[in-house]
Amino acid sequence: MMTQLVKMAQVFGEDVACREMRKHACAYFKGIPNGSKIRQKVTSCNTVSQYREALQVRGRVAGFDGSNSASGFVFSS
Repeated sequence: MMTQLVKMAQVFGEDVACREMRKHACAYFKGIPNGSKIRQKVTSCNTVSQYREALQVRGRVAGFDGSNSASGFVFSS
């Protein structure tokens, strides 16, 4: 997911890419455990760095290494 966001930001600019990624992020995290918490976090992101922060999982950014796996997402309430 982060790879897609970074590429979109290079082509369309960060502002447009972040707004567009909100739709994609909701689809990526639909039907997974804690998906609603993840969607809440990413729908408020306005920059690539905010997406990186929102998707921090155990010290690394999920999806940034080319993996779109959502397993391992752990969010505290």
